[in-house]
Amino acid sequence: LVAVIVSIGWMITGLGVIDLTMSGQDVTAIAALDHALEVLAEPLEGLGVAFLIGGIAFGLATIAINLGRQSTLMPRALAALTGKESDVSPLDKIISKPLLLLTILGGLITASGLIPFAFIRFAFDIPIVNAMWETWMFVGIATMLFAIGFWLLLIIKRLRDQRVNLGKTVKTVAGIDMGDIEPTLGITKIVPAFLVIGFLWIWGFLVLSFLTMPDQALAAFKPLVRPGKAISLAIIFIGIGLALMTIVINLRLTSFMLPGAFSRLVAAIKGDQPQPAPNGMAMKPMTLAPKKLFVGILLGALIVILGTFPLAIWRNLVSPAFGNDMAIFLMLEHIIGPWNGLGVGLIFFFIGMFFSSIVTFVSARRQIISEGVESCVVYALRKD
Repeated sequence: LVAVIVSIGWMITGLGVIDLTMSGQDVTAIAALDHALEVLAEPLEGLGVAFLIGGIAFGLATIAINLGRQSTLMPRALAALTGKESDVSPLDKIISKPLLLLTILGGLITASGLIPFAFIRFAFDIPIVNAMWETWMFVGIATMLFAIGFWLLLIIKRLRDQRVNLGKTVKTVAGIDMGDIEPTLGITKIVPAFLVIGFLWIWGFLVLSFLTMPDQALAAFKPLVRPGKAISLAIIFIGIGLALMTIVINLRLTSFMLPGAFSRLVAAIKGDQPQPAPNGMAMKPMTLAPKKLFVGILLGALIVILGTFPLAIWRNLVSPAFGNDMAIFLMLEHIIGPWNGLGVGLIFFFIGMFFSSIVTFVSARRQIISEGVESCVVYALRKD
């Protein structure tokens, strides 16, 4: 919000500079204010993005902590209701400190676009800072998104741990083997690949932003830097989309397992003979995946990539510097930003749809667990 206000002020001072220049008046004071607002506008926006994405990352960290506690404390408590000792080991560590530090580091890198770099740019004309500050902020955003991808992978692991540990508890208490859960899904294994590729891509473009400075060997490719670095975020978001799809699958598999597991625990607590577990699920886990939502993320990522290949490259080739038509250049100049914005907007829309599906399954899961635990406690008290 602050960035929006500053940007509006920047537009007003820009118009003031034009008006005073055309009327032949002194523009020194308003030009200085215009320059100050110019160097503050985008870094302030970056600081806001750092807070927003950091908040999402810390929210996911909180989910991982709670799932980790639940995956160990609940099975141990359920086993204790029957007077038996659970073979579920306590959680060795509640939170991943490397991921926490990486998230904080990404936020600090993004925020450094304002402090100190914006103030340095305001006071001094340092070519390397002028050329690289924007890409440096993108490095920070990519770092936070990279961490978010691994927070999601940790959540997936905690969801699987919960099903494994609950199965162990049913076997300990009721003597019923719930069977092994499915192997780790292949899509989960390729998530880190997309995260790493996108992370390395943005660091490569940080180097490119230096090599495209004036008088550098690749100076002619400078117009490719801004749209090209957005590809990094698109690739990371593909990995995040795959992780979200795996979370939905795990939540659905958990919803299938919980009623049967709790019914067998209740039967064991009551002293009844629990029903044997089924031989296995008839459906394959991938049939539970919301593939259409992931296709939407892929479409958004493809649009972002097309903003560079071919649109930004085409714009570079028809540059007036090469004696080409100004009309085509201006058309491409004005379409690339909104085109990339369309791609990013689609990505966020379908990620929002993913979270909407996740919230639905989490609510149902919470209801099943609450009723299941309550039933176990009630029958344990009656038995006593």
